[in-house]
Amino acid sequence: MRGIKTISEKSVFQAELFTVREIEIELNKKKHIQYDVIKNPVVAVFALDNNNEIYLISQYRRLLDRTTIEAVAGFIDKGETPLEAAKRELKEEIGVTATDWMELKVLNTAGSVVKGQTTLFLARGL
Repeated sequence: MRGIKTISEKSVFQAELFTVREIEIELNKKKHIQYDVIKNPVVAVFALDNNNEIYLISQYRRLLDRTTIEAVAGFIDKGETPLEAAKRELKEEIGVTATDWMELKVLNTAGSVVKGQTTLFLARGL
């Protein structure tokens, strides 16, 4: 983008599932801004049964301090494809497998803080 220059970028924290990077940018040769960016590719699965009812999960989320209703989702492990991760998460989280998989969309999520993509899948034939 015009008027924006990256001054520096470095890894400041490495966890098993994600990396935090510190990025300093310059806007219009004047203002410097520092971002801490989390990089973490994930998958989300919309699993439909034979009645076209979707499987959702209920999980307590400490950050929100409440239980949420969510699609099956999780991080893509190193060396794993998005489809392999989606199949693994479906089995881990709700204990089922699917015979029919369709990649729906790849979304960029929370672009100001998280540099990650969420690959959405539709799973049928449970």
